[in-house]
Amino acid sequence: MSTKEEEIKALAKIKKIVADLGENSYVGTALDGALSLAEENIDCDAAFSSRYYQDELLKAEAALKAAEEKNAELVRAYEQISKKVLSHDDLEAIKKLVANYSSSFLQELTNAAERVVDYADDPTGIPFRNAVQDHRRAKQLMTQTDELLKRLCVISDED
Repeated sequence: MSTKEEEIKALAKIKKIVADLGENSYVGTALDGALSLAEENIDCDAAFSSRYYQDELLKAEAALKAAEEKNAELVRAYEQISKKVLSHDDLEAIKKLVANYSSSFLQELTNAAERVVDYADDPTGIPFRNAVQDHRRAKQLMTQTDELLKRLCVISDED
């Protein structure tokens, strides 16, 4: 096993050989950074290697690629979900439509109630029975639209 002094001398010889090869040397280019790493190993009694850092870089690149693929998958899932979710403006428009229907059913309910009173003298007659049926239908529709409107308000966090 060599001593630190022997390693320092050997490293100095290697640096000189590489320097003598010139700036654009293939060997010098391949050893770029490696000689500094060797010097650091000697100074710190360590065992840093270019291969270790290359392997770590490859692992990091693979992890980054996997994360990018996962992110792309999540973006696609988000886009698919977003297509199925109503925007705030859409929800507000639907609430207005339902409120308008509810109002029209209230008007029908009122009209049918007036007709029931008008035809109350003949409860077996067709006009009275039609008015009662219209009243029941309008009341049912108004109740359904009111319940729907309440649910829409809960969804949009309004009371």
